Order: sequence, then C-alpha cells, then structure tokens
Amino acid sequence: MMGVVTSLTLQHASGNSVFNTDLVDVNVEDDTVVFWHCGQAPIDMADRDQPVQGTIHSNRKLPLLSEFALKPGRITMARFSQGYGKLRLILAGGEMVRAPLAFSGTAGTAKLDTPVKDFMEKMIAEGLEHHTALTYGDHRPVLRALAKRLGIEVVELT
Repeated sequence: MMGVVTSLTLQHASGNSVFNTDLVDVNVEDDTVVFWHCGQAPIDMADRDQPVQGTIHSNRKLPLLSEFALKPGRITMARFSQGYGKLRLILAGGEMVRAPLAFSGTAGTAKLDTPVKDFMEKMIAEGLEHHTALTYGDHRPVLRALAKRLGIEVVELT
C-alpha cells in the first residue's frame, strides 16, 4: 500500500510517469546503484539508444513484460515508510546514467547525490525498505512541502 501511495504522490508532484522499483545493487567501487524490476517501468522511461523489447517474466515464464535500460537524466526517489513504527517520507536525488541493462526486465544505473556507502549506511540505520518509487526531474521541494503540511518527518538519504 505504501508503494502505491508513494507512486501516486510522486506522479502528482512531478506530472511524470513513475516506476515502482527495487534497489538491487550497490557498487561502492564506481559509486552507483541499480534500480530494477521485472519489467514494469513505463515505456517513456526507456533509453531509446538501447534495445527496447517485450519479453517474458524471468521467473514465471509468462508474458508480457518490457525489457529496457532506463534513460539518462535527473531522478527523484521517494518512499512513504513505516520503518521504526512511524510514518516518514524518504527522499533521495541522483542522476540516471547511460549504462547497459544490468538485469532482465527494466533497470537503471544511477549516481546518487551522495556517496553510495553513505546512502546505504543511512538507509540501514533508518530501517528503510528497498522498495522505492522513481521519476525523472527533481521534485523534492514539492514533496518536502507536502510532508510539512501533513506533519510527516522527512528523511533525506542524499
């Protein structure tokens, strides 16, 4: 439910498509993270300079999923979280970079606004989920204002 609420909030704040995703890889050496899901990212998020195709689910072997790398550009990551028993809004920013598709389905490699080591340490210390919502652009100011109006704590990961 929190993923749906986050996605709808992010969609209204940005006016853009939103991708409900999992944080699946953290690379301290090149300071990147990979956001992925089995193939549900909106097609307008595809990097058109790389292959974009339909595919079957890698585990369930059922159609129809999209398979592509996410396009480069500024991103906002958000999540309404109930970690530690209280409602909070988690925010982060970064840059999706052009990179080959990291896993089957839809995935994007991002450089965050803070070193990934610091990002992960804060994420773990705050007891946060690895499920997030992403959209293109920097929409954190609008989300901060919404959280303030609702009396919800904001946790800045970047």
